[in-house]
Amino acid sequence: MLRKFSRKISRQNTPVLETTEDGVELVSSDSSKNTSATQSSKKTATRKISQQMRFPDAKVLEEMQAAARRSDSFKESGQGGQAPRRKMSTKRVVPKVCEVCFKDFLDPKLLPCSHVFCYNCLLTYINPAMILDCPTCRQEYTVDSKLSTIPDYKPVKSDIPPPLSRQATRDKISQICNSCLESHEDSQLCLHCEKVWCGKCGPTHLANIKQEKKGLLDNLEDISDTLTKTGRGFKDILDNISSQADKIVADRIAEIQLKRNKLEEQICDILNQKKNQVASFEGEINELSEKLKHKHKSFTDEKVEELKTLEISVDKLKSNLDKFLQEEMSLDRTGLSIQINATNQNKLSDSAFRLLNFAKTGVLSWEGCLQPKAVGFCPWNKEIWIGSTGSGEIAVFQHTGELVAKINDIYRYPSAIDFSHATKQVYISDERQNCVWVISGTEYKVINQFGKNESRGYKLTVPVSLRVDYKDRILILNNGQRKVQVWSNEGAFLRVIGSKGSGLPSVISFPVKFDISTSGRRIATLDAANQKVYLMSTVSMKVMDIITSSVKICDLTWGPKDKLFILLENSIEVYEMSYETSKLIRSDDIPHNPTRFCTTGDGIGVCYSDQVVLYSYLTQDQLEDLYGHTQELGLHYEEQHHEDEEQGDDDNLPVDHVQHQDGDALDQEHVERF
Repeated sequence: MLRKFSRKISRQNTPVLETTEDGVELVSSDSSKNTSATQSSKKTATRKISQQMRFPDAKVLEEMQAAARRSDSFKESGQGGQAPRRKMSTKRVVPKVCEVCFKDFLDPKLLPCSHVFCYNCLLTYINPAMILDCPTCRQEYTVDSKLSTIPDYKPVKSDIPPPLSRQATRDKISQICNSCLESHEDSQLCLHCEKVWCGKCGPTHLANIKQEKKGLLDNLEDISDTLTKTGRGFKDILDNISSQADKIVADRIAEIQLKRNKLEEQICDILNQKKNQVASFEGEINELSEKLKHKHKSFTDEKVEELKTLEISVDKLKSNLDKFLQEEMSLDRTGLSIQINATNQNKLSDSAFRLLNFAKTGVLSWEGCLQPKAVGFCPWNKEIWIGSTGSGEIAVFQHTGELVAKINDIYRYPSAIDFSHATKQVYISDERQNCVWVISGTEYKVINQFGKNESRGYKLTVPVSLRVDYKDRILILNNGQRKVQVWSNEGAFLRVIGSKGSGLPSVISFPVKFDISTSGRRIATLDAANQKVYLMSTVSMKVMDIITSSVKICDLTWGPKDKLFILLENSIEVYEMSYETSKLIRSDDIPHNPTRFCTTGDGIGVCYSDQVVLYSYLTQDQLEDLYGHTQELGLHYEEQHHEDEEQGDDDNLPVDHVQHQDGDALDQEHVERF
């Protein structure tokens, strides 16, 4: 301070301080004085002032103490100078309503600045940069969209004013009587009506209270009488209901007894019918046995020519006997009648299955059908789902051939389709996105997807095939890892099939398709590298049998009764399973160059470059109804092909005769990957 004061004096050329023995005096400066003398006197004055401040004499010290006392007295009295400071209150003042909507607080939030607002009101003060401005003080806070960083406001006792005590309330009540309107010292507050009554008017008010109480007692007695009468009425109603129930039960017993008598008659009729059928079978067996017992003298005997006819008759007899034995009878508990279940007639025996005719029944296609590789048969509504790898579309057809829906939003390379009957969900594997899409089988909308992100350290790598087992788990074949992973229907990884998670046997180098038999005992895996089908046990994962072919194997799938269907480049082969071996039971020719196929209830759907052809295994009668005359499958294809060539209709030509440059190029690229 002294240095600043000295600089100011030197700049202004105004009076300077000169010290004497008595103290400090103010002397006018003369501009004519020598500059060196001025500077010398300034230094001397500064040194003297500093010494006096450090070591004041008695006079100066007394003046300083008197000035300090005057300053304290001014602060205490509040006169002159600055008013005394009030102590800041630490009590938080919370308004009764929100200061934004001026309503009662709804989900209140407490800001760090101690201001409280409704949750929804604060949301309106968040800018796009996720900065919240306090509506009151405009202080800024960084928040998220749900205000999770802002705590909820919970009132404390200091925020709620304490209620007045009952005695304090009484003291505040006026002593004026509610009846005579005069002030009396003996006035009292009635605890019933909370009004003041004096000693003179009080007895009258008390009598009124007693009368009101008597009225309430009378009302209670009336209510009690009403309840008694109502209870008696309920008893009469329930007795009437009980008598009606007895009558209904008696009528039902008579009706059931009548149905029981009819059931006995039906049982007798069915028993006689079954006996007649058994007798008919025995007669045919005896007749065929007598014909087969004929001794042939030579192979040129005329009776030898009848042997082929006898073989057909025996096979037909076995087929009819299978149908007869597979009929199931059950009791209809509602109508008390016997129902004969004929649905099991589709589950033919091996001998009957060999006699069925393999015939083309329909073609499915749409505008986006390019290189379809995924096809599946929906078990609950018989719809056929087809995945096109060229366009990334999923098409849904009815079993009659009508297009139901198309889904083409997210898929890139759908490779396999399967269904969950329990949840009515459809699972589609996508090779290029390395995931499985979950779709509603009724609304055709995507519900979920899994496999892209790791689950317990596992994720999908080129999922080429999948199946849903009876426990609603999804089994997925990863071509990139050579493993079959098991996932839950919620998208959580469960385990890897194989001994200690080892996966498929080492002999399988490039798996492209796998399937589980209907009995759950066998797994069939197609190895595209060496063109072999490996049959393995689901328990030990050991190879039980190997199926090879001289032509290219395109696909495989399991059919009913553990029959294995194998798709070749020009035919479909059906194998019958035994304990450790497989046996070829039939082979049917189809047009060349198929890609994938699946079973469709009573038949098969085969994928080609731009369409899916449906085939069915039909009886001779069904075949005649379909084509109008009896003929062999090969003859039918040849005649139909010649007719189409004569007519020049390219739409009805076999698939391998139709040129699709884009589709062929895409198919060749996919084959080269394998």
